[in-house]
Amino acid sequence: MQYRKFTRLKNYDYSTNGYYFVTICTAMKKPWLEKYKTAVEAILKDLPKRFTGINIDFYSIVSDHLHVIFTLNNANAALGEVVRTFKALVTKSTGYKPFWEWNYYEHIIRDENALYSIRKYILENPLKEELDWDNIYSGINAAATNKTNPFPDNPQPRSGAIYRANNRIQHIPAIRSGAIHRTNSDATHRANKGISLIIAVFAMMLFSVLGWTLVRIQSTDFESNVSTGNLNSERALNLAEAGAEWVLQRLNINGGFRTDSTNGYPLGYAQHSISPGQYRVSCLDGTGDDFGKVIITSNGYVPSAANYNTTRQIRLKIQVGSLTKAVMTQVPDEAIPEKGLFDWSAAIAGHTVTINGDINAGHYSGDGDANPDEAGQDYGTAPMLPPGAAGSQRDFTTTYPLITMEWFYGNADQRWPDSNIVTAQITNIQNGGQRIRVDANIFTNMNNQALCSNGIADCADWYNDNNKWRTITAVGSGGSRADLNESIAGIWQIGDTVKLVRRFASGMGGINDGIWYIGRLFEGGPAVDTLIDVTNNNRDLDNTYIICEGSIIIKGDQRLRMRLSGPGATTRYPRLATQSGNIISTDTPLGATEDEKIGQRIISGLIYSELGEVNFNYLRPQTTGSAAYRGNLVYGEQVTLDGRISINYLPGLVSTNGFTFAPGATVWDEE
Repeated sequence: MQYRKFTRLKNYDYSTNGYYFVTICTAMKKPWLEKYKTAVEAILKDLPKRFTGINIDFYSIVSDHLHVIFTLNNANAALGEVVRTFKALVTKSTGYKPFWEWNYYEHIIRDENALYSIRKYILENPLKEELDWDNIYSGINAAATNKTNPFPDNPQPRSGAIYRANNRIQHIPAIRSGAIHRTNSDATHRANKGISLIIAVFAMMLFSVLGWTLVRIQSTDFESNVSTGNLNSERALNLAEAGAEWVLQRLNINGGFRTDSTNGYPLGYAQHSISPGQYRVSCLDGTGDDFGKVIITSNGYVPSAANYNTTRQIRLKIQVGSLTKAVMTQVPDEAIPEKGLFDWSAAIAGHTVTINGDINAGHYSGDGDANPDEAGQDYGTAPMLPPGAAGSQRDFTTTYPLITMEWFYGNADQRWPDSNIVTAQITNIQNGGQRIRVDANIFTNMNNQALCSNGIADCADWYNDNNKWRTITAVGSGGSRADLNESIAGIWQIGDTVKLVRRFASGMGGINDGIWYIGRLFEGGPAVDTLIDVTNNNRDLDNTYIICEGSIIIKGDQRLRMRLSGPGATTRYPRLATQSGNIISTDTPLGATEDEKIGQRIISGLIYSELGEVNFNYLRPQTTGSAAYRGNLVYGEQVTLDGRISINYLPGLVSTNGFTFAPGATVWDEE
């Protein structure tokens, strides 16, 4: 008869304050977490709301298991209850029974060295068979600590991806050596333990000769007196580093994380206990000369904050990615001249540019000559600073925020395409070039969608050439035949690769307000582009959000309005966003005057591309409705503005949901 193996330590109180490393595997190692990782993460991060004194220190989610470090600080529940609740909520959410293995694997983290090593393991090696406990605990009682093998029944590494901080791999920097870099940590701890042992042996010999009584000597006093404070000082510094790492991890998940100012601690703090002492941390906005920075203060205390004999402090001034600029480009790269470029030279030629908010750009091109970054010509106070701009910096005061497409995928109201096949090759051209046949059934339910072709699979530049895209007017032959709105004779050829493009146009049914996600439905598949077609008619997409893994293209000279109003406006998604694609609106709108033309491109909210170009010819936010909605902002690896431009930054227009904010240090102090 098969029996269940219990992994808990007998007679141990699992509500005790401390750090606990937990691994939970899916039933029969099913890769269910690939499908449900968004829901699982949401439930995991909600646990501190359900249980007082419970926090999530670090985690990763891969295909068939998850690792998590829980912290208990005067918790109202034991570890087992927390884990059982989490597993039950996930099972209920997914509908799979059983979703998890019946048990879980835990380890009580004994000191700050182990905490650092296990955090590093979770971040960098979540697929390894098991941790190197000998290395983590420097060979001292290592076997006794190995109560949990995270992979007891499966010696093979499993497929999956590190899932931390909104599914973006962000290596939290260690704390020492200049740019927050910790060096030789394990060797330092092993050396310290070896020194402690040598001193202890020597002291015992000395005390025996002098006839001293060892029973009366407490271990903490012994270390403080014999080691002249060196060992405890190192331990206090390690505790301070652990605290700073904890804050950095919080900021990496949520760039808006700050501690409060309660409990009489003037800086505001969070306090945690871990052998051999405690740490207190503070994370607050800088003031004065440090305005725009985040200040982290971390104190390590041995043996406790209330009654310490040694303390060390580290203080970090860091930059955190944020959505607080009206216009922002990526950090410049010498190997990529266009990266980080803000080009508004065309916009000043006979047009009006107003930017109400800060601008952050790696390079400026304002006067249109071959030399960027010329003070007073490409950027500066006058005359080249766009009128109304609150500030224009040549360097950066924040790091560029990174988008998490999986988050939006999990929260999308509607997704497209319905098929996982979006490309095919032309096998026949008929009806004078207005009908094509392809080698796959990609046209099913795709009437009124767009099709691009330039002979290659990614159709990367179709939007620059009107000859490279057509609208599907009818489909047949089980989805392998399509009639097009215009002939392609002499332009498209048999053997060319065609790709579906999601099209938004006036008169199309089935398009509702809400968040649309247009992506790739299988790993390695092509990213799907989005076309907002105002070639022949106006298009209103109020309270609609388009998140796309490909490019987002606005074609035509008619009116496009994307306004916020009513209940839908309370959801703060980006209006147009992509990770790797471009956002292009270069067609000049109709209008006899500048006012008429800019009135044809009304978009409120965030326009964002992480790794692509954002290029707009005429743009302004709405000027009607609630004042809280009359704003916009533009982010891109490269930003180009042409025509008349009006950008008005409003903080309430954006949310940090779906973004990762990677902190970077500017100043590091140790006391």
